[in-house]
Formats: sequence, C-alpha cells, structure tokens
Amino acid sequence: MSALLLQTLTSQEIDWINAQGDKSPLNHGSNLVRQGEISENLHIILDGSIAFKVKQNDSENILAQALDVLSGDGKELYRFEPGEIIGDVPLAQPQPALGDCQALEDSMVLSIPRRSIEDRVSEDEEFSAHFYQAMAQLLTDRWHRLVTESVGRISEGQFHRDSLFIFSQFDDRDLDWLVARGQVVTLEAGDLLLQAARPVENLYIILAGKFQVYVP
Repeated sequence: MSALLLQTLTSQEIDWINAQGDKSPLNHGSNLVRQGEISENLHIILDGSIAFKVKQNDSENILAQALDVLSGDGKELYRFEPGEIIGDVPLAQPQPALGDCQALEDSMVLSIPRRSIEDRVSEDEEFSAHFYQAMAQLLTDRWHRLVTESVGRISEGQFHRDSLFIFSQFDDRDLDWLVARGQVVTLEAGDLLLQAARPVENLYIILAGKFQVYVP
C-alpha cells in the first residue's frame, strides 16, 4: 500500500482491508475498469501501473465531458501508480466509470467489495475518519497531477468552445441558482485567485479576462 495509507490507517485497519480484499493479477493491456460500467469494488494498485483513458462519448455527465476535452482522442489522461485507489468513494452513489483503466504492464491489484467498506465506515467512526482522510488526500494529489499534466494540452479556442458546450447543458433554473448564490468579484492584473497548498472554499467561474496557472 502507499505510504499515505500506511500513515493514516492503523495496523488493524490495514489488516482488515487485506482480509476483505482479493489479490489478483492484471495482464498488460487488460482493463480493470471499463468506461460506462459501474464497479462493485474498490481497487488498490499493489504493483505495476494503470492508465486512465477517456473515449469520446455522448454522456450528459458534465465531468465526463470535461475529461473528454482534456483527453482529446482517447490518449492517456492519468497514470495510476502503486498505492493509489480506483473506484467510487464509499457511501456515494455509484456512477458509471468515466473512462477505461488499462494495465500498462503486468500488474497486481487488491479488490475490496464496496459493500464491505460501506458497512465498516457506517459502523466504525474511527475507521471512517481515517479512511476518508486518506481518500481525500489521494484525490487531492490526483487532481493536482491531472491539472499539472493538462496545462497547455488544450488550445485557448478549443477550451472556449468546449466550455460553452458544457454550460449549455444547464437549464435556466440551474443558471438562476448559480447567479443567485454567486458573487461577482473584480481582480486586478497580478492578483491571486487561488494559492498553492491552500484550501479552496468556492467554485469560481471566469466571466472575463485570463488566468495563468503556475505549479510550484
């Protein structure tokens, strides 16, 4: 398991996960998860590497459309390394996979039934706190890597066109709700909107102007 999981979970909790899970090999080129399918397991990568790829699709899911924009023609969008977790967060409504997870080499995964994790986090507050802390950090690190690796991948014109398409999927009530709860803020050139390593408490929609992303 990753150093993060080992640091966050107790030895008893790690033993429980190992006991609940099923270790299985994944051959080079095989899919662990297929786009559009719902997985009943959480998968921990023990060895090897697995690529996340998004094929073009007509999904109405806004996040799926955004990932489709980033991946372009189905190229590798993200690479899972040993210690990372693949699958929906327990207690969240299971969703169809947004892309394929394909082994780039012979790999080994530990698959744990979602139901087992859901039952444990519902009954054990300490395990729940430890598990969600680890998941939150893993997802934060994953998003940071995704954004870092995607900078410069999309042309400005393409980004504008795809952004307009994504927002066209909202109906008038959705837009009214956003406007009613939002606040228009003016930033001068050089002002920081977000700062690395600081928590983000709001969703920001750029109405005018340009921003540049710097990764420390």
